Amino acid sequence: KKMKLSVKLIGSFCIVSLMLLVGGFIGVSNIMYLNKNITTLYTVNTKPLVTMGDISELWQELRAEIRNAYIQKFVYGRDMARELEKIAALNERGKKDLAEMGANLPDGEIKKEYDHLITLFVRQNPNLAKLMKMMAENQKDEAMAFMEGEVTVVENLITDSFHKIIDMEIKQADATMNASSSRANTATWFATISTILAFIAAVIIGIFMSLMITRPISRVIDGLNEGAEQVTAAASQVATSSQHLADGSSNQASAIEETSSSLEEMSSM
Repeated sequence: KKMKLSVKLIGSFCIVSLMLLVGGFIGVSNIMYLNKNITTLYTVNTKPLVTMGDISELWQELRAEIRNAYIQKFVYGRDMARELEKIAALNERGKKDLAEMGANLPDGEIKKEYDHLITLFVRQNPNLAKLMKMMAENQKDEAMAFMEGEVTVVENLITDSFHKIIDMEIKQADATMNASSSRANTATWFATISTILAFIAAVIIGIFMSLMITRPISRVIDGLNEGAEQVTAAASQVATSSQHLADGSSNQASAIEETSSSLEEMSSM
């Protein structure tokens, strides 16, 4: 009650501003979190997943070309130079795509599996060179045995590693999407509740401020009205007293006139 009106008004505005600041800060934090998840989803999940799909397709094409080279050499007796060039081109393209993918992967389970995949390719490259040499030297049976043995074993391991990475990428993307969806729902509920609370607070503060402003003015008006009534009453009393004084003066004048008349009559006698 002893606080000045200006202090109360400033305090009320500060409370409203603080509520808006807190709500805005939380809203901006949620937006930044969702933006970060969207960026992560694209950079860490979607982009590598697409790249991994392309590499997996290249890998299957490479496997097919290896067997096609064998067929061209030992079944049709043709030169396999075209197939060898295509195998070399696919191999180099796959290495480039793998390197680009690994540069964008953060540390974690996917990165570990990626490193394992690289070791399998490092293991397979000498096998392919050895297989091509066997076919070039017309070692048909040895080439077939080696291709169906060591080469196929490592090929299956590489294919399994591809599938593991793709599955992990999909699971991680699902987890990121679920987290973003949960955060978005939380943000929606928070925004709704904050809006309702801010509306209620604004109404309460508005009523409180109105009362703080109108009550002192009402007290001043009541005081002025009371003073006016007192002045009116005093003026009425003064008017009554003046009337009484005037009546007394008139009576005294009449008495003096009567006394003067009596004195004149006595003088004439």
